[in-house]
Formats: sequence, C-alpha cells, structure tokens
Amino acid sequence: MKIVVLDDVNMNSEQKDFLETLGEIHIYKGIPQSNDDLLKRADGAEVLILGWTKISEDILLRLKSLKLISIWATGYDYVDIAAATKFGIIVTNVPDYAKISVAELAFGLMLSVTRHIPRADTYVKEGNYDWKLFKGNQLQGKTLGLIGLGAIGSEVARLGKMIGMNIICYTRNPSQERAEKLGLEFVDLSRLLRESDIISLHIPLNNSTRNLIGKEQFDLMKPSTVLINTSRAELLDQSSLYDALKGNKIRGAGLDVIDTKDESIKGLLQLDNVVLTPHIGFNTEEATVIKTDICFNNVKNFILGKPSNVVNKES
Repeated sequence: MKIVVLDDVNMNSEQKDFLETLGEIHIYKGIPQSNDDLLKRADGAEVLILGWTKISEDILLRLKSLKLISIWATGYDYVDIAAATKFGIIVTNVPDYAKISVAELAFGLMLSVTRHIPRADTYVKEGNYDWKLFKGNQLQGKTLGLIGLGAIGSEVARLGKMIGMNIICYTRNPSQERAEKLGLEFVDLSRLLRESDIISLHIPLNNSTRNLIGKEQFDLMKPSTVLINTSRAELLDQSSLYDALKGNKIRGAGLDVIDTKDESIKGLLQLDNVVLTPHIGFNTEEATVIKTDICFNNVKNFILGKPSNVVNKES
C-alpha cells in the first residue's frame, strides 16, 4: 500500500519505523505550493497522512487510488468531507490528544492578557522597572464563559474550577449530568456574552459556527471582557474583533489562531491589548507523541479492516 505523508507531520524514529511496516512510505515536508505540487506528491497514493494541506473535491476527484485520509489533527474542516464520502474515501482524525496542552495554553493566554505579562516583559528588557504601570486582574472569582464543551472545553472548565472561577457554558448538548459533573451552568449564548469576564472558544469550525462572534456579539460583552480563541480563526469576524479591541469595547484578547490574510491583521498586530501565538496550543512534546501514535494507528487499523476515529462513517 502506498502511504504518502503529504506535509509537516512530526514523528520520531520509532514512529517512522512503525509507519514503514505498513507499506511503501513517501514523506514530504512543507505544505504543497500548488495543486500541481499536491497532485505530484499524492500520485498513486492509497493513504494520505496530512496535517495542514487543504483537500478540495477537485483534488479528490483526481486521486483515483485514494482510500484513506488520516488527518494529523482533531479538526478536519480543511478536507472536503462530503466529497470524500461521495468518492468512498474514509477520513480519520485524532480526537482529544491535546486537551490538556490546549487548555493550559488557554489559561496562559488569559493570564498574559489580564496580567499584561508580554508588555511587562518587553518593558523590563528595555531597561525599565516600574510596577505601577501594570495593574491587572485576578482570575479567581471571575465568570468564565465557555463556548463549547468537548474534551478541551471540559478540561478548561476543570482548571477554571480549581482556580475558583464561576463557570457558565453555551453548548448544543447541555445536560444536567454534565453540569453537575463539571460544576457549571448551561446558559444561552446571549447571556454568556453579557455576563462573562473571560470568554473562551472551544468549538469546531463549520457552516453554523463560522463568524459566530461578530459585531452584534461584541456589542453584548462587557468592556472588561477578555476573549480567548484557541480553536479556529474563522469562528471570529476578525475585523469586528479589531474594532472592539481598538475601541475598548472589550478589554483584550488572547489568540492562538489568526487570519493572516484578513486586512485587519495589520491593525491587530499593533494593539497592546491582544496577545498572539502562532497556533501552538497542541505543540507540546507530550501531545505531539500521542497525536502521531493515534494518527499512524488509524492507518494500521484501516489496513486491518477496522477503521478507527472515522469522521465520515457514511463512507
């Protein structure tokens, strides 16, 4: 079986050796620079392993041998799932592998914004030393509003309770059992936006969640609200976010994901009340090992006729 690692997938020597027991392996680095480059890499592949490359219906139509796409990630919005299903291609992902790593980064961003840590660091390194300029806020006693309560959202809720925060949550699947287990209250989105001191996004990107938070939603937030996004940049209307931050309609934001092609990015990069990281939530030594193990095992299980972590079961 021809197995193509299409882009940057981290693996140690043991994991590479394991993959080589499964078939004829071809490993590439970097995202393909064009559709022609993509098709050249994937030519004849029965299995594609990828972490970053967008796969459209047109691409899938031309990959006649393809049987499996094993995504080295939890999110799978950059693969046309409907088209894959139509062509009988199984798509698998890696659920839950980084829930602790992403949840911890979410709190790192909360603290970075509320305690002005990046600005204070720069200030001291420039030769200054005046604590009076950096009065912040503590998290204990504040209301943390979670949008989404999957594996990562649940871990953020657990950490928030340990700190002493009041947790409210908006989700499509509320239940009294989950509320009692995590010590939180389920509310509608409008109430969450009005009452939260910190809002943290933990939902997948799809047609119903794209631009979920825009001008109307920012207008409901308190001027003291801090917004955290470790999920997908497209959950936010980035131009509206910039306007809210620039106009002090909200206090600040901590973003592990941004749309670098949106015109608002130039302004966003200049603001003092936003902390930005380059999508590093998953990127810990512990999580990446787990991630690759699950991704490669998805390939093995497919070959054995027992597909695991399938996102398009209709296929």
